[in-house]
Amino acid sequence: MSSITSVHPLTFHADEHPGTRMHTSGISSDEVLAIATVFRALAHPIRIRVLVAFRESNLSPAELDRLLADPTVSLSALSYHVRGLARTGLIELTGVRQRRNAIEHRYALTARGRTVVRALQALEPL
Repeated sequence: MSSITSVHPLTFHADEHPGTRMHTSGISSDEVLAIATVFRALAHPIRIRVLVAFRESNLSPAELDRLLADPTVSLSALSYHVRGLARTGLIELTGVRQRRNAIEHRYALTARGRTVVRALQALEPL
């Protein structure tokens, strides 16, 4: 068997765990799954825009719609993506109130979400 090694802090050693294809040393399997979940949640460009919009304040999907002012994204699509980010734990529901003839859901960044937003801001555009 050959060992696969990289210079990145997540060093892979195939020889250390017979029967497994690769093992990450320095990071647990649960952490790897949590990171993969975040990457899946950010796979759609609108979710990145939505997540970054939350850095300023708590928002409802209707407020996001006005803030982003993107005619190609409907309010129902924004609501869908907001719920996806909430399921991932990047944002959380902070309040529900009756507003006109609808129920308004307000969301805010979680600590995990703030960490991801800082990481996104640190990335240089391609």
